[in-house]
Amino acid sequence: MAATSAQGESGQKRGRPALGAEVSGVQPNERAGAAADGRVGIREATEGQAAAEFTPGPRPLSRQRDRGAHSAAAGMVAYFRLAQVKARFEELDAWLRRKLRRLLWKQWKCPRTRLRRLCELGLDRTRAAASANNGRGPWWNAGASHLNQAVPNAYSLTGGS
Repeated sequence: MAATSAQGESGQKRGRPALGAEVSGVQPNERAGAAADGRVGIREATEGQAAAEFTPGPRPLSRQRDRGAHSAAAGMVAYFRLAQVKARFEELDAWLRRKLRRLLWKQWKCPRTRLRRLCELGLDRTRAAASANNGRGPWWNAGASHLNQAVPNAYSLTGGS
């Protein structure tokens, strides 16, 4: 089969040398960081040289001295992790207590029952009357100061007695 006019005798396109062919007119560059064919920024190294560059050497002595700082940092992390867990449980505890106060408010359906129960729990009559008839929802009342005063944390710990 004859080569077309765009291809040379070797079957390669004109303008590109065959793979492994000698490039005419290019002199090896003596600058550091340049390849033998003149391309700048490409460095040729043997396999042994490349392996030697990337093989880690002995560890510096500073790592041995930093072990004390590392253990102190680990202790601080553990301390603050526990502190964050404690805060999470405190948030959960506060939410559960509010939920229980909300359930009590919903059980006392009528304003008359709410007034009577709040007075039984130690709230003065005028404040209990204003709270029982405030028209707010159970979640709002569970977070309000009048229900927090009438139903303290000790109330939920003793089971309501």
